[in-house]
Amino acid sequence: MIIQGGIKQEFEGDMVLRTLETKRLLLRNVKAEDVDDLFEIVSDEQSCLDDGAYHASPSKDGKEFLDSFAAISNADEHYAVVLKETNKMIGLIHLMDATRGIKTKTIGYNINKAYRRQGFAKEAAKAVMDYYFSNGDIKMFTADCYEYNSASRKTLESLGFIQEGIIHNSVDHPQKGLINSISYYKET
Repeated sequence: MIIQGGIKQEFEGDMVLRTLETKRLLLRNVKAEDVDDLFEIVSDEQSCLDDGAYHASPSKDGKEFLDSFAAISNADEHYAVVLKETNKMIGLIHLMDATRGIKTKTIGYNINKAYRRQGFAKEAAKAVMDYYFSNGDIKMFTADCYEYNSASRKTLESLGFIQEGIIHNSVDHPQKGLINSISYYKET
């Protein structure tokens, strides 16, 4: 185990187990005990449509949810957003490699609807980005959100992301038809 600057880091095989801490949150790898809390998030239809235009998971015991849970819990760049006060997983931050001229990650987040508009997405995303920026691993983050999702746009802009463009007709949304996405970036 390595503890550096309030960040606990361990290794399990090839996977890095890292825990970041903020004033109200722990950000750590998704664990088996998070299954009910994650299902709470991905079983909400509107949350799923806003996150990626996919439908909610209908059953916690269904193959689709269990396969998704296994993939998320075995990924070292998916962070459970855990409320310290209750130890409840209230959201998920995920990172993906992005193709740019400098080392870049795409960041995404999904917060349980009961915990939205309390600054948790901003607090969690900031902690993750600060960690990657401070280690010199990443030089830029990108993020996309649907044009209609003003709450997510506001979160990204409050984190210092700059709008770089509109992806026209980016998805055929199940509720809204063809919609645009807004692309953002943030450099160190």
